[in-house]
Amino acid sequence: MSLVVWGVLAVRIIIEMDGPIIDVEPIYWAAYSRVVGELGLARKEQAVFWRALRRGSGVGDMLAGAKPRHIQQFREALPQALEHDECLAAGRAWQDVAKELNALHVGQHVLGLVTLGSNARARQKLLDEHDLSVHFTRMVRLADDPFRRLAQLEELAEDHRRVLVAAGSETLVKLANEAGLLVVGISNGPCVARRLTQAGASLTFGDFVALAEEIETGASNLISAGLLPP
Repeated sequence: MSLVVWGVLAVRIIIEMDGPIIDVEPIYWAAYSRVVGELGLARKEQAVFWRALRRGSGVGDMLAGAKPRHIQQFREALPQALEHDECLAAGRAWQDVAKELNALHVGQHVLGLVTLGSNARARQKLLDEHDLSVHFTRMVRLADDPFRRLAQLEELAEDHRRVLVAAGSETLVKLANEAGLLVVGISNGPCVARRLTQAGASLTFGDFVALAEEIETGASNLISAGLLPP
């Protein structure tokens, strides 16, 4: 991956697709609706479900009238439903994300994109539909195997001292820390800021647009946190 130019020092930015770039709430809602329908349960209101999921509440808080067997079945079925083509097709690009990605690109910033999801084809289609693929030098589906996944992230990083990871999930935050990379959380996806901070994010931003604007206007908060050089 090419280097991102930051002043006289080069920095790479690795961005998680699910959350920071794509609004995943419609994807989760479609998957949730599919699973509870198969279980014969009534849906809770979308806002109630989304709040419970983002806060990391128990599965029981997401289901109405569930029995213990339903909870286990839901826990197993939801991750699978999230990878269905029709559920992923419900995703949408965040407003102004394309504009900010373009601004970073024009400013000689080179971006990499990663996803932890298994359905790379449907995600690629979603990116292409929103004309987002063009902004990324590399787009990588991180492997299921944790050792291979770590190796992929380290390969993307190359120089650990000059990398910033923008993560929307606890999993990627922890993986970046394990790889010795600097990581910030983006909290408009499946995790609230508190969970990302507890997982090890040095700073959290409400969305990727806020992070991009921080970089474009001097990155004072990132520099103060030791995430970028002065």
